Amino acid sequence: MAHKEPDAPGVSGISSGSTVKLKDLAPAATNNVNTTFIVLDKAARAPPPPPHGRADAREETCLALVADETAAAHFLLWGAERDAFEPGDIVRLTGGIFSYHRSNSLVLRAGRRGRAEKVGEFTMLFVETPNMSEVKWVRDPGDPRRMVQEAVVSPHSQPDVPVVSGINSGSTVKLKDLAPAATNNVNTTFIVLDKAARAPPPPPHGRADAREETCLALVADETAAAHFLLWGAERDAFEPGDIVRLTGGIFSYHRSNSLVLRAGRRGRAEKVGEFTMLFVETPNMSEVKWVRDPGDPRRMVQEAVVSPHSQPDVPVVSGINSGSTVKLKDLAPAATNNVNTTFIVLDKAARAPPPPPHGRADAREETCLALVADETAAAHFLLWGAERDAFEPGDIVRLTGGIFSYHRSNSLVLRAGRRGRAEKVGEFTMLFVETPNMSEVKWVRDPGDPRRMVQEAVVSPHSQVFKPLQ
Repeated sequence: MAHKEPDAPGVSGISSGSTVKLKDLAPAATNNVNTTFIVLDKAARAPPPPPHGRADAREETCLALVADETAAAHFLLWGAERDAFEPGDIVRLTGGIFSYHRSNSLVLRAGRRGRAEKVGEFTMLFVETPNMSEVKWVRDPGDPRRMVQEAVVSPHSQPDVPVVSGINSGSTVKLKDLAPAATNNVNTTFIVLDKAARAPPPPPHGRADAREETCLALVADETAAAHFLLWGAERDAFEPGDIVRLTGGIFSYHRSNSLVLRAGRRGRAEKVGEFTMLFVETPNMSEVKWVRDPGDPRRMVQEAVVSPHSQPDVPVVSGINSGSTVKLKDLAPAATNNVNTTFIVLDKAARAPPPPPHGRADAREETCLALVADETAAAHFLLWGAERDAFEPGDIVRLTGGIFSYHRSNSLVLRAGRRGRAEKVGEFTMLFVETPNMSEVKWVRDPGDPRRMVQEAVVSPHSQVFKPLQ
């Protein structure tokens, strides 16, 4: 059987060494695609085709959704490739082919002459639109050897392609249940604790919006904390204290191998409230080291906790426990542990019943409200757990790293929280006033600086919980 000569155009461009982005794919009949992408999802195995006289033609295939920072595409896994790659894997394809397959579907594949190999996991930027497999192509009238786009059938993978099953599934998770994945399947609600300075834009990738600045935030719910990446307009949309609902978010590795939660291209983050949310700052799910589950390589499991808190070199926690001492009259609602002050306990209320369980053993601990004051103002102080019995009226208490924020039933209280500390430093010998009570003030965002809260009105000059002592 005669073969074509090496200079024949039929094999030109095969594994030529040039690397392309997915957005530059065009149907061709030669193995000339060298590219790198991340696997986002896999469909169920397709039944083998009827025999064609070739032994391996009966092998099952599996369709995957893959993407890079410019576009997405359908990638056909054949034979052993079906089990070799899982969602989250970064794959280098050498000598691949982008052409029509059975049922006239347009897929990227390694084919007989190409090679696909895993080169990493998760740490890759990607978009899910446009999907190059959902484009209708026609011959270029000026050059019939080339294919040009005629129309976009769908910007995303078609609904009847099971490869995108499970994205935006509607299930809501707590932050403690996060695990790295390459799909937009995180629906959760959290409070923003702090924001870092804006990060410089990444080098350009041929997309106009790729140069937008990002901003890292520390967020938390009642079970755990995490780093949340704010992109573009999100940077100015959310401030510390905001309660945010994330729909169709993604928890995956970002630049420099950092593990972050983000809305991504298909998700949505929206503000749904302010301050009135319980939270903890440990464990921080972005500070966990994850590995493949040996029993199920599609899942990630925790191997070790790098740090229970946000790392010191992450500027997102700047300002917490800043060391400055304030008087009670200078308190303003915030979602960070930055209150250092000294006060006297004037009165204590009865113990409050525990809240309903949240899956944490200590969440059922009783609380107790106290009236505290210094020479400038008074406030309500929340005693939690062992603190209830540690302090009595007349005790002088030094609070370090405390927090002044909204608690259950929208009540504004001062408390030590998880990272603060309250200690008795004396008894009785302290001047105090009972008005104004900073917990009885109505606060609003400062129109000139939405990161700050300002007083709008005094609800009551005295505590509405405790009777005045004088």
